[in-house]
Amino acid sequence: MNGKPRFIVFEGLDGSGKSTQVSLLSERLTQMNAPHTVTREPTSANPVGRLAREAINGAFPLENETLALLFAADRYQHVAEEVLPALNRGEHVLCDRYYFSNFAYQGGSADFDALYAYNRQVMKKRRPDLVLFIDVPPEECVRRIMRRDGKPRSGIYENLETLRGVRRRYLETFEKLRQSENIVVLEAGGLTERETAELVYDRVRQYI
Repeated sequence: MNGKPRFIVFEGLDGSGKSTQVSLLSERLTQMNAPHTVTREPTSANPVGRLAREAINGAFPLENETLALLFAADRYQHVAEEVLPALNRGEHVLCDRYYFSNFAYQGGSADFDALYAYNRQVMKKRRPDLVLFIDVPPEECVRRIMRRDGKPRSGIYENLETLRGVRRRYLETFEKLRQSENIVVLEAGGLTERETAELVYDRVRQYI
């Protein structure tokens, strides 16, 4: 380990196993005695984040543009209250979603330039050192969601047609931001959790 705290972001479709990979990497860093913080977006501590989370879980309808602004506002607070303080303490930060999700999930009806403007100040504050996109086919993601829950969920994004669009916009966003971001796409379709975890660690160990 080189000792420098790193900000590592995980992105992926609902059902991709992204959150599981965050947990598995956290377990490995704990075994290595590497100080780190695990966090996620939308946040739970911030009232704005809780409101956004309720909306995407189908509690009440919001316009797509409103959701995009909510996520961006929650993110700004998240960086100020959690991400930067942890990095300043010398801890790695593992973040489950960041502004890339904004482009992928709200980009269906919101303009790219508008979404970029919403997130510009956060980008100035802290871009990730590494972005890991856990790339699993939308069809497999839906099967995992159904297998996990036994029935369709009420989340507004957890259906095949929507996830296909989200994946396409992720890849389009990565292409547009590739000059300024360190993005790695990990093809994890058909892999076990542990096999994917080895792919993740193979990339992460170059930075920590």
